[in-house]
Amino acid sequence: MKFHKTLVLLISLACVVSCQKKENKIQTPTLSLDSLKINIPVINVDVEPEDEGREQPEWAKNAVIYEVNVRQFSKEGTLKAVTQQLNRIKDLGADVVWLMPIYPIGKKGRKGELGSYYAIRDYKKINPAFGKEEDLKVLVDSAHALGMKVLLDWVANHTSPDHFWVKANKDFYVLDSAGKKPIKPLGTDWDDVIQLNYSNPQMQDSMISAMQYWVKNFDIDGYRCDVAEMVPMSFWNRARTELDSIKNVFMLAEGEKPELYEAFNATYAFAFKDTILDIARGKKDFNAVYEYFKNTIEKSKPNDLKLYFTTNHDENSWNYTEQEMFGENYKNFTILTYAMAGIPLIYNGQEAGLDKRLDFFNKDVIRWGNYRNYAFFHQINTLHNQNPVMWNNGKPASFEVIKADSNTFQFIRSKDRQVLAFLQNYSDKPQFVAKLSLNGLNTKINLLNNQPIPEDNRGIEIPPHQTIIIGQEN
Repeated sequence: MKFHKTLVLLISLACVVSCQKKENKIQTPTLSLDSLKINIPVINVDVEPEDEGREQPEWAKNAVIYEVNVRQFSKEGTLKAVTQQLNRIKDLGADVVWLMPIYPIGKKGRKGELGSYYAIRDYKKINPAFGKEEDLKVLVDSAHALGMKVLLDWVANHTSPDHFWVKANKDFYVLDSAGKKPIKPLGTDWDDVIQLNYSNPQMQDSMISAMQYWVKNFDIDGYRCDVAEMVPMSFWNRARTELDSIKNVFMLAEGEKPELYEAFNATYAFAFKDTILDIARGKKDFNAVYEYFKNTIEKSKPNDLKLYFTTNHDENSWNYTEQEMFGENYKNFTILTYAMAGIPLIYNGQEAGLDKRLDFFNKDVIRWGNYRNYAFFHQINTLHNQNPVMWNNGKPASFEVIKADSNTFQFIRSKDRQVLAFLQNYSDKPQFVAKLSLNGLNTKINLLNNQPIPEDNRGIEIPPHQTIIIGQEN
């Protein structure tokens, strides 16, 4: 992919004018046409046709993934309880349900009362606490009837110490120096799991057979693959070929190395998450988002998909809640994950304003309350679904920065004559933007909530910690 950075004259959008206090009065500069001729960086992309990358399924172009932690999703903690909520998840705007591991959990070395979902005792069975095989079949069939896809979480790097392979095929594992005891994954503190041996072809055969089992018998649509970079690419390439021989699957890698796209449809946008967290902590300003996007375009093929998120099961349980990471701006940062034109992720409970760290090894049910952020996610998902500039189908939309500092981030995404302007206020004071009146932009309605946009003689007002999204005139 070729990258071109150009400078353009902005006449269609006025510069952002922040509230400034001087002698207890708000000073508003007088803007002339000449004062609006501001040089703005723009990212445009020219792509060689033969370098487009993996062909993606049509449904993935504007997909939103919803991650389900089955244990904590409901009081029952079952697959049936998830099925009962599929209509709500669909209405929220999600297209894909990713189920965290649903397999039996090891007892040997178990952490906490219930153990880690990622310490698997049998790849071809369902955790009895979650339900039965029929429950998964009903869940998948119900999701498909709603036009949704289902991904299972797959842990190919390690198993629990009491997986039946340990007794039947000890050479399936990496052994200690004495050649007797399986070891935990090197460089980790994962004492409840042991490292699989990918130099053993029979182990690889068994692993692929297990992955095929769920596709053949339950018609799942693919996998989210845990710590994908710890497993050899030769295995992933082979597994992908074998799975695609049954049906075309969707593969999401928990990893970010470019070579993962040989076998996977999408990878994690870890670098983006780190970038916005640095911004929230005051270590960077929003120019870092522009630099991230530029660097991603330079290194990616147009069909390479990335998963964008502010939280997930790891972030929530092991690090911080959204509110702890991003404070009052957590919704603003969520909007950024949608604006990046990748695949946005919703972790169960975000629509309820999940504000606690869920226990990873014990029962700790999500407090749903009145779903206080449901309307927010429904609206941003609707906007995402209806606007190709937010999609990830091939050549990305251009990215024009209007203003980027520690308080505001304002930018334009445009593609195929469609334009969206994102005006974000990350400060605790109102910010003002000179009225956008050219190029057919509708300055009357905020597309994020379909409410009138407040304005006065200082221009459009962006309330503290909020975003205004402006589209074109109809």
